[in-house]
Amino acid sequence: MDLKLYRILGDEVGLYLEKGTILSLSKAVFSEKRLSKEGISHDYIKTVPEVVFEVDVNINAQSEMNFISRKIETLLAFGVKKVIWIFGENKTIIVAEPGRDWIMTNWSSDIEILDGEVLNLKKLHDEEQ
Repeated sequence: MDLKLYRILGDEVGLYLEKGTILSLSKAVFSEKRLSKEGISHDYIKTVPEVVFEVDVNINAQSEMNFISRKIETLLAFGVKKVIWIFGENKTIIVAEPGRDWIMTNWSSDIEILDGEVLNLKKLHDEEQ
């Protein structure tokens, strides 16, 4: 990704939605321009991310679907353009965008992140081996 346009923050970034509501995000991609303008506090971020990555290595997508759905719907309603939820246990990915059907696929699928940038976890894993 063009790191002049986007900043990637991780390690459970706190996203402030409203008083009393802060969500932890595994990784998030922010517009550099918006993030610079709106700022980051030492506790959380108020800027809406472009893309949110959630990574769960030990839970199964089907068994936790109520929690997952609620969090995705909350993020999309807040203005996030895309949520990519990665599950390690069953090597599954959910891709959700506002106004579109959610996609559940496997790690070998190409997933567009932003601006034509593609993530393929299987290829990435194989390259790292």
